[in-house]
Amino acid sequence: REIRLVSVLPGRWSEDVSCKLTVVSLDAKPSYEALSYTWGDLLNKVIIRLEGSDMLERPGIYGWMLYASISQSRLCLGFIHTAFQIICHTKSLEVLATVEKKRTDSEIPTWCPDRRSSSNGEENDPWVHSRSLRFDAGLSSGNVAELCHTRILTVKGVYADVVARMALPLSQDEELAPRLDEFARMVGYDSAPQAPYIRGGIMKEAFWRTMLNEALELKPNRHEQLMVQDETFFAWWWKIMKDGNAQVPNSAVLSSLEPVNLEYTITGPQVFHRHFQARLRITARSFWLPNDNRTFFTTQQGYMGFGPPDMRHGDSVAILLGSRMPFILRQVPLPAMVDENDEIHDETYYSVVGYCYLRRVMDGEAVGENAKICDIHLI
Repeated sequence: REIRLVSVLPGRWSEDVSCKLTVVSLDAKPSYEALSYTWGDLLNKVIIRLEGSDMLERPGIYGWMLYASISQSRLCLGFIHTAFQIICHTKSLEVLATVEKKRTDSEIPTWCPDRRSSSNGEENDPWVHSRSLRFDAGLSSGNVAELCHTRILTVKGVYADVVARMALPLSQDEELAPRLDEFARMVGYDSAPQAPYIRGGIMKEAFWRTMLNEALELKPNRHEQLMVQDETFFAWWWKIMKDGNAQVPNSAVLSSLEPVNLEYTITGPQVFHRHFQARLRITARSFWLPNDNRTFFTTQQGYMGFGPPDMRHGDSVAILLGSRMPFILRQVPLPAMVDENDEIHDETYYSVVGYCYLRRVMDGEAVGENAKICDIHLI
């Protein structure tokens, strides 16, 4: 005749997981609230029974809340408060970085993960978070957000720029070479390869590093920083896609490059061929894993990057303190479900469209000493 509640507190990514056990006697007739939380592989499905029927459940705090809530309204409030508690405990906005398509007409605000459907791509979110550990776009300490009027999340950040041009989202069902050519024309890769890129470097270097999101994906969730030599393999990968009969470099040329991220050296024609093909496969994987179904875009000041598929011309690119990734935000009117209040109608509100990669802001360059940090209201 007691309830035992285990609270799992993940903390920041570099900290250990901590657990707290609370035991409540039912004979004491206490007032209490409880959430069930499971820790494990998000892809590990668990069959449970609900009202006599088998349900394929996702073992996570949001998924279990689907069956613990009495009403849809309470479920949405549970999602909101749970996401905010995660933000408070971790002092991080990483919970905002999801691949789902946001809905501004939903009872759940766009900054909060909506786990009511299993088809929103949540299985990719852990991979997104693992990649974000390499970046420090808006890394901060201390409290990073306040929750107002139930659904308005107020954070601090910097408006980096505005989306100026964008291509259609990438798809592995289409030929890639013409798309890379299209992206190259957008930034003047061939016409002005030595043109300066905003915040340092040249356009040509910024382009190939943006295509690979500044990392080689040796395996999923195993990333290594790009080296200067990787530009050669990117160029050959692109060239061979455009012309399958292109003559590959000889072993002498390839051996002149430092064998970064390789398990062997080049000692003969056969080994050279395996070596070269392995590097091309790594390059292809490093391009597609972060960029599939993503949109290549440029900004008014000249930044380039990849963002969510439903981003639009005129969207804002913002660096939020407490998040490792930049975000695409869209100005929206105050939703009808927020109670009338003179104070909040004087503010500007944004929906979260999704996270993005933006060259030359991923290491905190946009939030330095002279940054114009301001309040940003997310709904």
